[in-house]
Amino acid sequence: MVCANCGKELLEAAAFCIYCGSPAVPLAGEYGRVALKPGKGYGIRSVFWGTIGWLAAFASHLIPVWKDSFADLCQNGPLDMVTACLSIISLPCIIASVVYGILGRNTEGRFYASIGLVLSALYCLPLVVIILFIVLDGDGYW
Repeated sequence: MVCANCGKELLEAAAFCIYCGSPAVPLAGEYGRVALKPGKGYGIRSVFWGTIGWLAAFASHLIPVWKDSFADLCQNGPLDMVTACLSIISLPCIIASVVYGILGRNTEGRFYASIGLVLSALYCLPLVVIILFIVLDGDGYW
């Protein structure tokens, strides 16, 4: 490896040139390193949409519990509409999290993309359990 500043030979594991002090930056692809594509935004969007999907799903299950606790204070109509909207919103958010997680998988945002994919998988796990319970139970009621 050669110093880009002074042109003198450097050791393979050198972080700085011992002659001029400039940082030794290895070329992309050298020693098994592959340059990552810019795309941290994909990973961050994956985490964002996964979090929004989880919050919407959590709120859609929390509102009926809250409504039963304070039944005398609220009408059933608006809260039922909000619960239905949150339930409908959560699935597209999780789908967006999966799409951005796959796009950000081989970029600089791979850490965030993998967090978004884990959030998506954790969202789908209860759905699979519910579907299996309904199929195995037969009558479809808990």
